[in-house]
Amino acid sequence: MPTTAQLGANKPQRKENEMQDLRKSQVRVSTRDFRFAHGKSPRGLGGWFFEFGNVFVERAPRGSFTEAKAWAVNRAVQLGTTSVEVCS
Repeated sequence: MPTTAQLGANKPQRKENEMQDLRKSQVRVSTRDFRFAHGKSPRGLGGWFFEFGNVFVERAPRGSFTEAKAWAVNRAVQLGTTSVEVCS
């Protein structure tokens, strides 16, 4: 059975994980420009590009749109922005 000191040692890590989740939930991924250009929502496999905070564009690792979107949300948290646009 863990001691009280051992239980308290996990609190900073747990708090950091909760803050990370909170920041991820604040990121909004817009597909508006992609839908306007292609007439459909993004999906499937391929190379995906994302614009972060209207500043720069970065290519996600090749894979499904779902995987690329998750990568983009994590990248946005690293960059400190809450705005991500799927490029066409």
